[in-house]
Amino acid sequence: MSGNDFKNAFWQRSIVLLSIIWFVVMGIVSLQMDSNTQDLNEWLPGGSERYKRYEEFIQNFGTDDFLLISWDGCNSDDDRLDNLETLLNDPDENQGLIRTATSGKTAVQRMVEEGVSKRSAISRLKNIYFGSDRKTTCLLVQLSDEGNQNRRAVINLVPRIVDKVPGLSWEDIYMTGPCFFAVQIDRETNRSAQFAVPACIVGSLLTWFFVRSLRLVFPILFTSSLAGVNGLGLMVLCGAKMNGILVLMPAFVIILTMAGCIHVVNYFVDELKTHDWLPAIDRALKIAIKPCTLSTLTTSIALFSLCTSNIPAVKSFGFYTAISLLFGLGIILIVLKAWLTLFQCDDFEQHKKRQNTAARWLSICWKYPLVRRSLLLTSLIFAVLFSTGLSQAESALSTEKMFLEQSRVLKSANWFNRNICGATSVEMLIEIDPQQTPKITDQIDIVWSLQKPLMRRDDTTSTFSIANFFGPLPPKSKIRNLVKRASIESRLNENIERLKKSRFFTDTPERRIWRIRIGLGTTSIDQYESVVARIKTAVSELADGNPKIKNISFTGMNYLAIHSQGRLFHELARSFGLAFLIITPVMMIVLRGFVPGIIAMVPNVAPALIVFGGMGLLSIPITVGAILTATVGLGIAVDDTLHFLCWYRDYNQQSSDSSDAGRLDIVDRVVAKCIRPMSQTSIICGISLLCFIPVHFIPVRQFSVTIALLLAMALICDLILLPLLLTSPLGRPFRA
Repeated sequence: MSGNDFKNAFWQRSIVLLSIIWFVVMGIVSLQMDSNTQDLNEWLPGGSERYKRYEEFIQNFGTDDFLLISWDGCNSDDDRLDNLETLLNDPDENQGLIRTATSGKTAVQRMVEEGVSKRSAISRLKNIYFGSDRKTTCLLVQLSDEGNQNRRAVINLVPRIVDKVPGLSWEDIYMTGPCFFAVQIDRETNRSAQFAVPACIVGSLLTWFFVRSLRLVFPILFTSSLAGVNGLGLMVLCGAKMNGILVLMPAFVIILTMAGCIHVVNYFVDELKTHDWLPAIDRALKIAIKPCTLSTLTTSIALFSLCTSNIPAVKSFGFYTAISLLFGLGIILIVLKAWLTLFQCDDFEQHKKRQNTAARWLSICWKYPLVRRSLLLTSLIFAVLFSTGLSQAESALSTEKMFLEQSRVLKSANWFNRNICGATSVEMLIEIDPQQTPKITDQIDIVWSLQKPLMRRDDTTSTFSIANFFGPLPPKSKIRNLVKRASIESRLNENIERLKKSRFFTDTPERRIWRIRIGLGTTSIDQYESVVARIKTAVSELADGNPKIKNISFTGMNYLAIHSQGRLFHELARSFGLAFLIITPVMMIVLRGFVPGIIAMVPNVAPALIVFGGMGLLSIPITVGAILTATVGLGIAVDDTLHFLCWYRDYNQQSSDSSDAGRLDIVDRVVAKCIRPMSQTSIICGISLLCFIPVHFIPVRQFSVTIALLLAMALICDLILLPLLLTSPLGRPFRA
């Protein structure tokens, strides 16, 4: 061994040792990952006026987190209702996690004590505490500050308390509310993370199936695993927390890094036909460095474009996945080479003879002019027709649409929607100047004057405020009524702090804000927005000219979440458009021409148009998980396109035959060169991601399925549509 060979071997072994140490260190660091999946705000768009108003609402009233608990046959005469309410309010039982638990029966009793008849009380609490039958009721559980900080503990506590009630078990219970949804998202996220292991195992088995050599499989698996663990470690070091989408990041980085490794290894095996082991490694990396770098950069650009999103979960996924992929590129070029060098051998004849039967069959698509023109025209028409489905596509960002129909969370939500309360609501906030209206009874009059007309509307299912318990107050027309009002005023002022804890109103230095929760019977984006718009108009007409009312505004989690559904496609269009605008000039520079750059983007854009258009035509709601795949899919499609076009340009420069036969021969050679790594990477990545199908969390499931479809369509476009374009008159600029 010469001095240079010894020095080279020493450095490569040192890199191998350092990579193992780095893997262990980052693995330990990644174990410190904290979770943020219980925070529903991760799924809500920030930065908008609606979001700022919602944040102000949280500051003034606290989180609108609550739990609703009921069961079949739950009514005011059910002793189990009283027993459960007592236990939930017992400090020794609730461990300080629950502030109050109020049943419909108790709410009616309190209203009766304030002079409201029992029948009227039940009527006012319909679709809040009682169902349409005025008998079925529930428990409204409000969390303490400690409970809001630890929702999982609350949800774990409730079953234990329920099981202590004679004749009642956790299996009988229906429970819903933002707190329950948040914890279920957290649990499903943790379950989703468990599927990353089988995804990696399937990817490893498929890699073994295609490569069939431990000397090549192990470097691929170690390099890609190092990239995934490194990504997790970077998240921890940056202070990031795991959310429902970031759970996919490690598997996604591992699979994409594995794809790059497979390209390098395929180039390496091809070079073994004419070179020894070490020179073959150097030549393979020299060939791969340009397409791998460009494809990683374009994929990262597509991911970085997600950082423009207003949804925190989407933004963090785009940023940390892009950073991890950039690190993954360095790991491929440095660590993969070191491991391949370590495993060198002389006997590798089985990989020196590889057939390209599939490439010969594919050549039929462009070898005959009639077939070529027909297929090209059919492909373009097919893409255009499917793209029309984009106008029919529907988004789904509400928490209910993140779970499968058979999940407990949706079964409970649907039961409550049928039997007690509506699916959605909006919070109306009324600001009253206490200087102009100092008496709290007069303020309640104003709240009731706005609330009462809303109770009679067909598009509202319920209204709930402090006025439900006291309004309508006796009018001021008689002395007897004035005495009653004075008595109520005195009682209210004595209990002002207790009333504030009810979170129906709050005081600020300049104003008093009253809150009315309005129940709506729709989850449709268009219907919800139109109903709220009509309510705003009606309230504006009622409040017009009243100097005592400073302002009326609308907010709430439903109000923000449903509005964000309408913006979801804007998020997709903006991030996809931004990625397209950045990647297209990169393609123009690489291909050295404006027209080649535009044409090369056709097979990259077509997969997204076909997949998302198809979802629209099939009326499949698009979740935030699928939205992510549009820009990610664009970056992945560009990966194979760049590998293909780099080889096409190299072969074109080497060829002196400018005839049609020469052009077809170049395309045949490029397909023969690329079909194996392209198909292997698409199959490995696609099938590995399909391991997430059993997940009950729909955004994760739809992300994996949509990416798999995009990979399949991208492979078809790069191996059929792109050669058809290159062999048509549109391919002339590439030959120049």
